[in-house]
Amino acid sequence: MTIIPKFTYHADTVCIDLAAFTQIPEACIRGAATHGLPSVEAFAITSANLPGGLFEVAYKGAGFSDKYSLSFEDRLVGPGFVKNCRHDRTTGRAMFANRAVVGLVLGMETVGLHASELMGAYSWPKAGVYVDEADIERLRYDLRYRAGILLPYLDADAASIVYDLCELREPQSLAALADLWWPVPIDAADFDRAQKHTNGLYTLAEYQQEGFLKNGISAAHFLLCGLSYKARINLNDAAQMDALEIYSCVEVREIAKGVIQPPQPDRVIQPTQYAEYSSNPPFRMVHRL
Repeated sequence: MTIIPKFTYHADTVCIDLAAFTQIPEACIRGAATHGLPSVEAFAITSANLPGGLFEVAYKGAGFSDKYSLSFEDRLVGPGFVKNCRHDRTTGRAMFANRAVVGLVLGMETVGLHASELMGAYSWPKAGVYVDEADIERLRYDLRYRAGILLPYLDADAASIVYDLCELREPQSLAALADLWWPVPIDAADFDRAQKHTNGLYTLAEYQQEGFLKNGISAAHFLLCGLSYKARINLNDAAQMDALEIYSCVEVREIAKGVIQPPQPDRVIQPTQYAEYSSNPPFRMVHRL
């Protein structure tokens, strides 16, 4: 459920201070954006200084960083750039989940995502993302091509399941593809051919050099790794939010509810007072992770 922010957005307004714009202290926004992450070394919110309520959130820590936009006109947390060099299964997921926390706190409707490169197209469907309509036909073509290469490695029942899911008839079809854990003895030549024809950037050898697919290839890996598509999470879609929380192990909605509470009834905070309260805001911060 979206937390309605205490401000009114006007499309012709130029704002350079997100805290003043939203009446939410930057310390609270930072707490939402970096919740549960280890040793954040730098954090900044900058404005595009243009109409449209456009801001950029950026932070970095030891082996990880994230940068993304906020559009109040579109009610959108933009795709941005997630980087995780820690080679763990938690930091990247937490960073993406925290974007949703920020979105809920600021009253956004959608979190955008560009799945690409090595494992993104395989991993993010498990977080509940739905492919943007504009990318479905191209993605369907790529999946059909890969399914054709995969066919000799499957029995008739498995082939039928794969071909049906590759048609992407339902928003959840991509997540179902990502759950096809069946190991398949794909040889390197077939893997590389599928990657090249569908604009993948890496060979099987290069995946393995990066530490991926060393323990074998599943049908899901073969069908999805290296693909590229735009996707989204609707912050008001309970099924998508459930999937995101399960995948990331972050209680996105509970954390968003706890990041801010209404100001005390006898205290009305004026914009000029934000600096005074930024280090000790009259809002409750929670740390669940």
